Amino acid sequence: MGEIHLSGPGAVASVERLVSCPVASLQPGRVRYGLLCNEEGGVVDDVTVYRLAAARVPVRERLGTSRGLRWIVRHAGGGER
Repeated sequence: MGEIHLSGPGAVASVERLVSCPVASLQPGRVRYGLLCNEEGGVVDDVTVYRLAAARVPVRERLGTSRGLRWIVRHAGGGER
């Protein structure tokens, strides 16, 4: 399993754009399952999103490849990494 942490003021907004599940409503200490979808709506990978703090959101890739993590880094936008 691979993991990437997004943190900072834009972290939640970045993850909300990247995954299929809502993140802003996720309380700290909770987890949700979601999908990374490409521009055509196809699935890049499935992920588990953790909310550790107000501005810290780790995303864990489930398949154990780095394909989804590379996609997150390319598409995260303004969020800090």
